[in-house]
Amino acid sequence: MDLRGQIFASKNLLINIVRWGKTLNMSMLHHFFAPEVNGVSTAGLFDELAIGKLDGGRYIAQHQGKYPVIKMLFTAKR
Repeated sequence: MDLRGQIFASKNLLINIVRWGKTLNMSMLHHFFAPEVNGVSTAGLFDELAIGKLDGGRYIAQHQGKYPVIKMLFTAKR
């Protein structure tokens, strides 16, 4: 859905747009820093992206999959 150039009158819709992307960003960081997610290795996930080619691949070799990650969910169960 392309929202560029659109005008919205609904306050709820504007609030929801602001919230888009947070879960995706946190998931991406989790996959970058953790050595595995849900039992699946994260090695190689970022190799073909710009970050994988940074400093000739040295940056990703130094940091990707090298740190423990604690994931906390604050969603309410109903």
